Amino acid sequence: GGDATVRIGAGATLTVGEALQVGTGRTLTLRADDLAIAAQLRAPAGTIVLLPATADGSIGYVLGGASGSVNAGRITLDSTELAFLPTGTPAAVLSLGDVATTGAVTIAGTADLVDGTSPRVGLLSLAGNAGLTQDPGSVLDVAALRATFPNGSVLLDPGNAGNRIAALAGVAAGGDVVVRGGAGLMELRDGGAGDAVVAGAGGRIVLRADDLDIDPKS
Repeated sequence: GGDATVRIGAGATLTVGEALQVGTGRTLTLRADDLAIAAQLRAPAGTIVLLPATADGSIGYVLGGASGSVNAGRITLDSTELAFLPTGTPAAVLSLGDVATTGAVTIAGTADLVDGTSPRVGLLSLAGNAGLTQDPGSVLDVAALRATFPNGSVLLDPGNAGNRIAALAGVAAGGDVVVRGGAGLMELRDGGAGDAVVAGAGGRIVLRADDLDIDPKS
């Protein structure tokens, strides 16, 4: 099959009660101000795009947290919902938000996009018009991360070594960039604009990992 888009009106929750699937390499787009995911989202080697229906930048995201978590004014994808991204036929990209339509993004609880050594998505792409932050003690486990927040900072340090961010594939912030990748190697890749990590004017770049592998093109 081809690409597919499912959209619901502003202020409403889109419930996914049966599996949604597009063809290999295609794009599945869901637009809603909140999601209740209870079945698989499948875009093998393709892209899953999640965007708010209210496109004025007031709706952000919360990733992780206990099953059934709700956060006012945020699209919440709790740990149980993230597990509906299959490892057997993973999407190449899970894209959440964009600078024009999305607010702040927060990592809360456990946002696990890798099952053992099998990724649920090849790349997690986050974007918004505010900042990207991580709650203390929370966990982000992802094969590769892209983050675009030109009006805010990217602050991914839960205060411990619980994260497992295997690669940064283009991080751009208007303020500081602080990323704690956790134990092991973290690779820095060219995100497509010739740089792996860019902070705002006068901003800091702080990267913490046991080892860094820097793409010579970055």
